[in-house]
Amino acid sequence: MDWIKYERNYKKEALKVHMSEFKIKRNLYYAKKLFDRNLPIIYDTIHFAKLVGITVDYIYRVSNRSNNFYRHFIIPKRNGSKRNISEPLPNLKKIQEWILHNILYERTPHPVAKAFVPGVSIKDNVKFHRRQKKVLKLDISNFFHSIKREQIYLLFNEMGYNEQLSMVLSRICTLQGFLPQGAPTSPMLSNLVFYRIDEEIVKFCIENKIRYTRYADDMTFSGEFNEKRIIGYVNTTVKAYNFTLNFSKTRLYKEHQRQLVTGIVVNRKPQLPINYRNKIRQSMYYIKKFGVREHLKKKGIPYIEKGPYLKRLEGMIGYCLFINPKDSEIREYQDQLQNNLE
Repeated sequence: MDWIKYERNYKKEALKVHMSEFKIKRNLYYAKKLFDRNLPIIYDTIHFAKLVGITVDYIYRVSNRSNNFYRHFIIPKRNGSKRNISEPLPNLKKIQEWILHNILYERTPHPVAKAFVPGVSIKDNVKFHRRQKKVLKLDISNFFHSIKREQIYLLFNEMGYNEQLSMVLSRICTLQGFLPQGAPTSPMLSNLVFYRIDEEIVKFCIENKIRYTRYADDMTFSGEFNEKRIIGYVNTTVKAYNFTLNFSKTRLYKEHQRQLVTGIVVNRKPQLPINYRNKIRQSMYYIKKFGVREHLKKKGIPYIEKGPYLKRLEGMIGYCLFINPKDSEIREYQDQLQNNLE
């Protein structure tokens, strides 16, 4: 979009509705700040509703009673605990996805943030920590729920949106006053809110020659260091921003131990843990020995579930090869499995 053209067209349309010269100048001053930041120009809630294609009445109802626009359910976590998910209903999800793609993706998280960033994967998180003397993992408690509506309001306001619109946007993106786990906007908003903390920790790490990345609530440090000093510094820093560390999840891996970063072994080359790879080896061994039908029968899986079972196995193999494309053993399993999928 060309600013000169936008300014000319805006003045032309504003004069048609007899807008005062003062208001035209004020609105264009506001719009120019957003334009310079490559953000969509939005003047108020009515304008926002038109851009999103949702009635303004719906947007006001969502912002006033957001709990009515979510469905809540629980999913199991790998460690056996449970995760509460709040999924927005279709129209609210449409609004949040518009905000994500048109506003939030125009902002850049700190380079150390490796989760929820387009074009960045879990491999980018682990590659910084290969072949290090020590690897330290710290976890942030209740990550999304620690980020309050006031922080989201300030984020939109600092981008350049006016107070009224920033309040509406913050209400659309929060549930009961904090970021809901399940909303498409929550991951990117968490990265943007955490930017200042990442920046402070990076300065500390540069001064002390420590490597640092963050994958959502999972903070990883590697190198030669005094781990108590890092833990103390990070704990003090995140507390200043109303976050807390979950000390029960703190892990220190030394050079001769299996060093894990977001579930991936990094001692030498990135590799998935042996138990993950053994599950693939075992399944492929029995499929080759007995055939798919007999293998499923021994596992107590109805043959009608053959397709989903093989697809899950294919996904596990694909993830292995994504992490380490040169794994010849897993590549061979992929070729064998393909014959059973055809």
